[in-house]
Amino acid sequence: MKKEVYFIRHSKPDYSEIDINGNINLPCFAPLSGEGRVMAMGLKDEINLFDKFIVVSPYARALETAHNFIGTHPYDVDYNLHEWLPSKSFTGKVKDIADINKEYKKNDGKFSEKYDYETKEEMKIRMQKVIDKYTKTCDKIVLICHARLISAFLDIKEPEYCQIIKYEFEA
Repeated sequence: MKKEVYFIRHSKPDYSEIDINGNINLPCFAPLSGEGRVMAMGLKDEINLFDKFIVVSPYARALETAHNFIGTHPYDVDYNLHEWLPSKSFTGKVKDIADINKEYKKNDGKFSEKYDYETKEEMKIRMQKVIDKYTKTCDKIVLICHARLISAFLDIKEPEYCQIIKYEFEA
């Protein structure tokens, strides 16, 4: 049976209030920018939600993206749709993310001895678990999550804010 997954990258966040000396995981609390809210509302015209089940990352920017376009449509929040982990041990500072990101890209998402970031393969496995979980009971799902996670799973360049990517497979 054919299954459909619609990946949507969250809308444009506002990181201006994030303390660069704070814990490396603080960006998960960043809200959408004003422009991001408008972009998210525009998704109403881009995808028909009638026959689709929605699953959202627990990060504020993904939740707010969902809130701005799905209205009262039911949805689940799934922890495994979280953003790439620049530190699996949750250590480091926000200011370290740029260097960790460079290392990730240099290694094409593969293991690094220098940093304990989540690898591309680990993200693929995590995403597949989410897809398997929800396509057991739904033929069409919408996943509102993060660029690096989508990119790792589909092996594509990172999508733009609010970009919708349809993925089909036989189950």
